[in-house]
Amino acid sequence: MLRINLELLVPALILVLSALISQVFVPRMLRRLFTFKHTMVKVLVKHFKKRPSRRWLKMLSMGFKAIFIISLVLVLLAPEVVRKEKVVVDVKREIPVSLERLVSTPVVIIMDVSGSMKGDKLRLAKTAAVMFIKSLPSGFSIGFIAFSDTVVAAEPLTDNRSAVERRIAQVEAGGGTVYSAPLDLALSWLRVYSQLNVTSFVVFITDGLPADTPFYRNILAEYRKHNITIFSVFIGTNLKGEEETRYMARETGGRQYTAKTIEELPRRLLAISREIKRFTLVKIDIRVERELEVKIPLYEPFLMLALLSLLVIWLVNIKIYKVIF
Repeated sequence: MLRINLELLVPALILVLSALISQVFVPRMLRRLFTFKHTMVKVLVKHFKKRPSRRWLKMLSMGFKAIFIISLVLVLLAPEVVRKEKVVVDVKREIPVSLERLVSTPVVIIMDVSGSMKGDKLRLAKTAAVMFIKSLPSGFSIGFIAFSDTVVAAEPLTDNRSAVERRIAQVEAGGGTVYSAPLDLALSWLRVYSQLNVTSFVVFITDGLPADTPFYRNILAEYRKHNITIFSVFIGTNLKGEEETRYMARETGGRQYTAKTIEELPRRLLAISREIKRFTLVKIDIRVERELEVKIPLYEPFLMLALLSLLVIWLVNIKIYKVIF
């Protein structure tokens, strides 16, 4: 398909008209322009020993002027041949999908139920956890792990949210604080999702420092490997606790929140819910067939032709207007 730049059509027509008008007024100017002595002129006209007829030279000049104008018009119009070709492109991207039609996104709630969580603190934490579950849309599977110095209760990943809520209601507080046991159990549930390129989430809620820091930190490397993101919430004002939960989140690509009082926990969990819904993307590889336009410019030869025509016109005009040597 041939394509030209129609925006330059009017300037091109003006150029042609100007060239025709110049044929009337330019000869007098050229007679003066070409009557001068110059070394280059002698070099260029040394091959014109014979003097052709003036009429023939004018016809030759007119012919090359026409070639020059046509070439210049074609250069301005920028003609090009456009050919369409189909190519296959590999596209890697993360896109939101209808999760119900593919696979449910897993979210595991890990809640500290050690002795420091007794009383109203645990009751409000349970209420906040149930509120968090209700805030997630239907395309999520929920799991729950309660821990102290070991795993106290666990509900594997399920779409039955009522079962998870019942399990949450049953837990009681007591014991110490060990992070590695619940993190290891959650890892066993979630590592399979990495094979589907699905990001998994853990919401880790605690108010205490771990007694097994080196051990649980080693597990975080597996979380990174299997694309499992931890959002952590520390309850209280202990700076070391904030820093420990911040380390956990940072190492897995998540984010840390602090609830200085238990009353702030629901707001922090709702903020995590918004984050998780925003991050819920599925990585897919797509092979896309695209139709590309290949443009082949045609004006470049005409530019060379225009320059060559100018040179010939100049040499012919030297003869027509009788340069003085």
